[in-house]
Amino acid sequence: MQSEDLVPKRAMRWLGISAAAVLVAIAVSIALISAGAFDPRPYGKLAESFGIDQSLLVSQSQQIEWFDQSIPSGSYTIRLSANLAAGDLDTGYGLLLGNEDEYVGVAVSSLGYVTMWQSAPATGDTAQPINILPWQTWPHVHPSQENNEIWIDVRDEKISSVRLNREILWQGSVPLNDKKYGIWAEGFAGPATIDFSLLELFFD
Repeated sequence: MQSEDLVPKRAMRWLGISAAAVLVAIAVSIALISAGAFDPRPYGKLAESFGIDQSLLVSQSQQIEWFDQSIPSGSYTIRLSANLAAGDLDTGYGLLLGNEDEYVGVAVSSLGYVTMWQSAPATGDTAQPINILPWQTWPHVHPSQENNEIWIDVRDEKISSVRLNREILWQGSVPLNDKKYGIWAEGFAGPATIDFSLLELFFD
């Protein structure tokens, strides 16, 4: 009878140890997630961070502003934070990489849409931009006047991935012909004001 009583006692002991181990594992996982251990990592270290403090007013038109700074050679990450400050929701805004003649753009709309495209080749006025991602809804776009963060990774002078609000939007390989960057906005209906608040550059 004594040996038979030991079986359930040992089983209960192991069940208790297993339950405790599971609870510890869950607690550690929650702590790591809260600490950002599994968050995506940019290429290199934060080298520049500055408030653009610039607004673009658009109304059935397109506005582009290029910055004088260029990015050093090597792999890098660039992040832009912006939002619709006021006006019509049918408005897009985003980040450009390349130069005035040839560039790649990533943009969002305050209606919940996102797009990625290459500018038209400089071969004639009739050439059309190349849609890498045509305008489409995406669940991670922050609508209305909420802030959106566009994150672009570049490796070996090619865009390798794009994140929107820290979620993967696109992965692939698109070559860049230059290392300049700019901001873009377009109004598709009534007037609107876009606030471009922060730009961050990460590289070694």
